[in-house]
Amino acid sequence: VARSPGFVPEGAVFFVAELASGAPPAEYVAGKQGASRTQAVVHVAAGVAAALEHMHAVGLLHRDVKPANVRVDAGGRVKLLDLGLACVRTSVNDVSGTPHYMAPEAFMGTFDARTDLYALGALLYELWCGQPPFVAGDARALVRAISTAPLRSLRVCDPEAPASIERLVATLRKAA
Repeated sequence: VARSPGFVPEGAVFFVAELASGAPPAEYVAGKQGASRTQAVVHVAAGVAAALEHMHAVGLLHRDVKPANVRVDAGGRVKLLDLGLACVRTSVNDVSGTPHYMAPEAFMGTFDARTDLYALGALLYELWCGQPPFVAGDARALVRAISTAPLRSLRVCDPEAPASIERLVATLRKAA
């Protein structure tokens, strides 16, 4: 921790993060076909899952896993960004995050590691289909769809979607 007189109040807690560069995950996956596309999606999933595993092991929740918060650098390293909503404990009565990637219970202000895993599933769905798993005309309809609608098959947007990716997305959705 660096000290800079007058810049940080005495006793303040803060962290310094790397300025991450790289491609958004959709750009990383774009143009890949067949097994190569599946490998790219699995690579992103594994990288985000590893970051979440580390965060959860030290008691942190990300609470805003989404494509905009992921980058794949030139070396192929997957980076999970933006800890602005991260918290140390389960939060109640604090509805935070990006609605398209929030688990149903997150809309009631309850978060735990499973809500991050749900968001990872939504991210993977979007990587494969080009849109989040649930889209609606307004916030109320979106919450209703996320909470009650069945998950559309990846094969609706791509008849060639591998069963393994379909199972992974469904498993992550059920984690919440």
